Amino acid sequence: MRPIVVGVDGSGSARRALVWAAGAAQAVDAELLLVAAVTGAAQRADVEKLLETEWADPARQADHPFRTMVVDGDPRLALDAVAIEKDAALMVVGAGHERWFPALHLGSVSHHLAQHAGRPLCVVPGSASGFDVSRIVIGLDGSPGSASAAGWCGQFASASGGTVTAIYAWQHFVPPVTVNPGTSSRGEAERSCSDWAATLRQTGVLAEACAVEADPAAALARAVTDTGATVLVLGTRGSGGFKNLRIGSVALRLLQSGQVPIVLVPSGG
Repeated sequence: MRPIVVGVDGSGSARRALVWAAGAAQAVDAELLLVAAVTGAAQRADVEKLLETEWADPARQADHPFRTMVVDGDPRLALDAVAIEKDAALMVVGAGHERWFPALHLGSVSHHLAQHAGRPLCVVPGSASGFDVSRIVIGLDGSPGSASAAGWCGQFASASGGTVTAIYAWQHFVPPVTVNPGTSSRGEAERSCSDWAATLRQTGVLAEACAVEADPAAALARAVTDTGATVLVLGTRGSGGFKNLRIGSVALRLLQSGQVPIVLVPSGG
């Protein structure tokens, strides 16, 4: 499998991300690449030393091969650039103490990457205690991002031994609504959910596909709780009103709640 890239900086948030990333790399037999970004030449020697010693301790304890890399520049841009250059299967960062309100923390690495990342991104919350992908929930809605998420999730769950519950949250509409009308019946929703989950079914990882009449963010949060899921996978939309802005309101609300690690898969990613 292609490499897993994890951002490290010595913080508790980054350490949690590295513990998760090391477990993921071991589970799917992927190369693990630890990346630290520096913004000045004076920092490089100190960061290189820390990256080779204490910052890498969780990877070393996982007893899985890893490499380290120090790059120059803003970590928000540098991490994504490395992930794209290496064609990473996944990029992993810690959520820190962000609360994910769109008007706050705009300078944070994890918030920026959630909005702009060009490769699949896992945001590991402060509540995470280690790596576990035994039970995965994925949100499906028929969009290109959702299709990419299903493809990524099928491969990752198959390689790691996880099982997947697919959720399509739909909301009833009454004609003559014509703009983003939603779904007209439960039967239609169930057929759509089954069709969109076909990739997961074919890889043998699908445990259940459910159409739920509810607000999407609420339905997915409830599914995580009800199934005891340890990871949530979401597709993100393509570029919207802002150049390269990919994250949608549902993903933003779920990131804010910080229940479990969330993997965001961009369309085509």
